[in-house]
Amino acid sequence: MRETKEVLTRKEVAQYFKVSPETVTLWSKRGMPCIFIGRVQTHEKGARPRYFLSDCEKWLRNRTRI
Repeated sequence: MRETKEVLTRKEVAQYFKVSPETVTLWSKRGMPCIFIGRVQTHEKGARPRYFLSDCEKWLRNRTRI
């Protein structure tokens, strides 16, 4: 996996990991790092979360450790 600070949308993260955008929302509600742009700063309707790919990869790696 590559180390990058590229900022992605929920849809782009879903495409990268080959999951649905709803799965990305669930992951972020469970703690996957994201930042919000705009006025809504939580996982409410109208929120615009953005994700750093490298942070998402690290979070997923740590969650799948046994």
